[in-house]
Amino acid sequence: MDLFVGQGRSRSVVSVEPSDTPAELMGRAGASGELFADGRDEPLDASATLDSQGVAAGARLFAGTCRRVAVTVSFNGVDKTTDEPPAKALRAILAWATGPNGFGLSDAERATYTFQVCGTQDEPDLSEHVGGLADAACSVCLNLVPQHKFEG
Repeated sequence: MDLFVGQGRSRSVVSVEPSDTPAELMGRAGASGELFADGRDEPLDASATLDSQGVAAGARLFAGTCRRVAVTVSFNGVDKTTDEPPAKALRAILAWATGPNGFGLSDAERATYTFQVCGTQDEPDLSEHVGGLADAACSVCLNLVPQHKFEG
């Protein structure tokens, strides 16, 4: 089965057997750290098989050394912080940041915002894992910014 494995900001497709372990997958992918699956807070058990842990073909996984990532989102001079697993997609963090527990934007406003990595012009793809943006201290700063509109 093919799995999508991210480490840092790179992603690759790795072919494995359902009976393989995360440790074997990490070896094939040339990845280090622990392996996390989308939607899970804890890393996969390195010695249990992938199929016994519910990992199916096409799963999105993330390899990294941070068990949690401290995410700071800045908007209009105000910072909000959340603690997330490294395999959390930026899209889910954007939903939190623009929602009632974040900055409380209206539905119409939410659709017009995205993230920009603090201190850069980099607007990461919202399908990226937050762990891919984390620094050595397992934290990341994101600005909530209007999406660029391309008009021709």
